[in-house]
Order: sequence, then structure tokens, then C-alpha cells
Amino acid sequence: MKGLVLSLLLLSAPALAQTKIGADGNVTLDVGTVAEEVVRIYSEEGEDASFRYLDGIMREARGKGWLTADSGVLFAMYTDAIRNIRANPGYALRVADEGLAMVRSGTPKDPRDPYMLEVSRAYALADLGRFDEAVEAATLALPMMRDAFGPDSAAELEGYIAEWQAGRMSTSNESALDLARKAIARAEKATDTSEQATVLAEASRAILPPGAGFDPGEVALVNAEARALAGRALYIMNRKAEAEAMLAEGAAGLYGADWAAQADPQPKVPVPEESRARIVELFVWLHRAAFDRGDQPLAVAALRQAERHAPGTTWPGTILLGWMQLATAAGDVAEIDRVTAKAAAEARAEGFEDFARLAEFYRATAHASVVPTWDEVDVMELVTTAKRAMEYATPGSSIDGGHIQSELASFLIQTGNHGAGLMAVREAAMDELMRRADASGPAAEAHAAKMRKLAELHLFALHRFDSLGPDASCFDDDTGRGCVITFEPRR
Repeated sequence: MKGLVLSLLLLSAPALAQTKIGADGNVTLDVGTVAEEVVRIYSEEGEDASFRYLDGIMREARGKGWLTADSGVLFAMYTDAIRNIRANPGYALRVADEGLAMVRSGTPKDPRDPYMLEVSRAYALADLGRFDEAVEAATLALPMMRDAFGPDSAAELEGYIAEWQAGRMSTSNESALDLARKAIARAEKATDTSEQATVLAEASRAILPPGAGFDPGEVALVNAEARALAGRALYIMNRKAEAEAMLAEGAAGLYGADWAAQADPQPKVPVPEESRARIVELFVWLHRAAFDRGDQPLAVAALRQAERHAPGTTWPGTILLGWMQLATAAGDVAEIDRVTAKAAAEARAEGFEDFARLAEFYRATAHASVVPTWDEVDVMELVTTAKRAMEYATPGSSIDGGHIQSELASFLIQTGNHGAGLMAVREAAMDELMRRADASGPAAEAHAAKMRKLAELHLFALHRFDSLGPDASCFDDDTGRGCVITFEPRR
């Protein structure tokens, strides 16, 4: 049935412009012109190009009020394109409903328009597992199909209706659950190349709408996995409030709205092996968002829930460092030592010496963060653990050498070791330049952010260094930092 609406479009008479002005002076969309152009682009440039054109036209027409009761054929075409080309039956259904409301707001010139929309709506409903509604919508359109396209087309639609009545997908349908899984796989693939915009688009596409006719537990599981990926992308894009809302809704959908207050929250359906890592990821990122906002109870609850699903995944080390982060915020040195020692021991037992050394460096930075004054920082511990970690800062390891050097530099500068701090900043910048020289897209943005941070750290180190001179007059307050240095010119 993919070609149904395009076939109907061929019946539309072409006009000279995409919009027209009526006798009353109102601007409306010229349905015939748009229809003809979509057919032309479809035949000459392919379905993606035709969809981009139609999508742009419909969005502009909505915003400018150009759509009328005569726009039914465009809504039907748009519905089919969203469903077939963009594999998004949930949104397709919304467009079909919007079109039916528009068509029924007046008297369309072509009385077949609402029935065309009912056919498009029926396919979207069936994709979503809402078979009873699909049967009802398609049955309404059967007389039009028979009159306009003959008995063969009507018989084909009757065959689909019979499948839906039996609770089965027809050959013209693809389950929204299957489509969601495919979108999740595409989103996960895009995470490997840090294409966060793509991750967000694909993961959002995988979120099934309320009222889908599938098992509610299965829908909740799919939505939780999709929201884990979308939330992660939003967090990395520094849209943390949106990230937390996305992640929290995924958790509430699968575990219930009050999951954080329960001692042992259980999912609506068992989490299968292939989904466990994504559910852990959901709660790891929810922990980070809650921690950043200062919501300690939610951060702790999220980390505990992540820990329940973590065995057998790659996440236990990350979760342990999350506990260390909470301990550092609380100033609990004993807990910092316990957590990092456990992380290092487990990493070594599994053959991940790089992660063990990274955990030891984080223990040193955590110690440096909780002492009362900079004079009490154990600089030797910082330098030693950083050096040991840098030995494993090779491609494919869990250690980012530039990050280690920049963290070390920050502490060295704050503790008055300005020369060593400057050297560490410069080494961090060289490491980042070598690792990210060919970065593009979101990776290039992350690279630029790191280089900007290093530049600020470099200036801060120079400021501190220059301020030690006997003839330096320096300030460091809310207005910024700076020095005036007086020296005698050479004669």
C-alpha cells in the first residue's frame, strides 16, 4: 500500500505556485502544486528527497496557517511518508489524526480525502498493535476503495482487515516494537562515533507512544532503553535538566513512579540479558544528573539500582567510581579508600590494570579534594599515581592521558607548584591535539571545549606564577584575574 497515496496524488490537478491567495485575501497551500512536486521529486531523486521536501512544506504550512479542509491528500501522503520512510508509526498516527480534524473542520472539495486518511491511519494503528481500531478505520474506507480503485484494491484491504481482526500484523505492516528495536540499535551505533544528535534522534524515535497495543511491560522496557540512550546524549550535550527528565521517565515507566522510595524496586517485566547494560546505563546517567543537581537521595537510589543489574556488564567499575564521587562530596575518606581499593582489586582480577591505576589516581584526587587546605594536599601521591596511570594511557585503554594531565595540573597549580603545573598543562594540550587532530562534528566540539579549558588553566597558572614576582600587583576576584608587572627597562 506504499504507493496508494502517491497514486491518488496523480489525480490532483497541477497549479502554478505552492500557495494561492483566495478572494478573501487569505493565503492557503496549493495542494495540487505540492502534490505534483512530491511525485516529481520521488521519481527523480528518491524517497528521502521527497520526504524532506514534504516535511518542510508541511511544517511551514502549519506555522503560517496555510492548511485547510482541502489539505487531506497532503496529510495522507505525509502520514504514509512518516510511517514508511521514517519508520515512525506513532508520529504518523498523530499526523493522520491532525489531518482528519482539519478535513472535518470544513467541506473538502474531494469527498474521498477523509477516507484516504482513514486508510493511512489504519496502517499506523496496526503497526502500533491497536488492531481493533485499525479494523474500524479501514472498514470505514472500504467503500471508497472499491469505488475509486476497483474490487482488487478493496479485496487487498479486506485481507489486511482479516489479519488485524485475528490480532496479527499484515504483510503491509511492521511492528512498532521491532521498529523501536532497530532505532535503538542505530542510536547505540551512533554512540560509538559520538554523534550525539543522531543518538538523540534515533533514540527518541524508538520511544513508543502511550496507548500502544502491545504488552505494557514490553513497551516500558523498550522505552526505558531508548530513554537511557537519549538521556545520555542530552547529558553529554550539557542539556542536563532535559537529560534528567528523560532518564527519570524511563525509570518510572519500567519500575513505577515511586521506585526510588522502595527497598527493592522490581521491573514490570524481567530485564533480559541483552537489555541489562542499557538499564544500568539509564540509572548511571540518572545518578550523574541527580548528583549534579544536588539531589543526593535520588543519586544514591539510582546508583543502587544500577548496581543490581550490573554483574556481567562493563559497568561495575563506573558504578564504584560513582560511589567514590558520593563519598568525596560527603568528605568520607574511609569510604573513598574502601571504594577505590575495591575498584582497583576487581579491575586487576579481571586483567584491567589500566582501570586499576585510574582508580588509584582518582583516590589521590579525591583525597586532595577533601583536605581542609591546599597545604595539606599530598602532592607526591598525586604525581606518583598520575605517572603510574599515564604508563597505560594508550589507544584502547580506559585512560585519557590529556584528562589525567589536566586534572594533575589543576591540583599542582592550586598547591603552589606552578612550574610543574604549567608543564602538565602543556603536556595535556599536546596529548589532546595529537588525539583529536582529525576530530569532526560533536567530537570536534568536545575537543574545542577541552582545549578551551586547558587554555584557561594555562592562563591561571601563568597568573599565579607571575604573581610571585616582587614587583607584581595582581588581583583575583569576581571581575577576573590579572597582573601589572613593573620592571626597569634595559639601558
